[in-house]
Amino acid sequence: MRLAVVLPVGDDHKAWEVDIWAARRERGAPPPQRYWQGRLGMRPWDVFIA
Repeated sequence: MRLAVVLPVGDDHKAWEVDIWAARRERGAPPPQRYWQGRLGMRPWDVFIA
């Protein structure tokens, strides 16, 4: 499981930025899958394992 994403900042790429929420955002299901899970009364997978 990823903890964070390291992104280059600026044109020279000498500075780096750590984005700790990017890995969490990728855990979510795609929108159509979440939509149908909601319509069918199912709990989305990321909510189920939380």
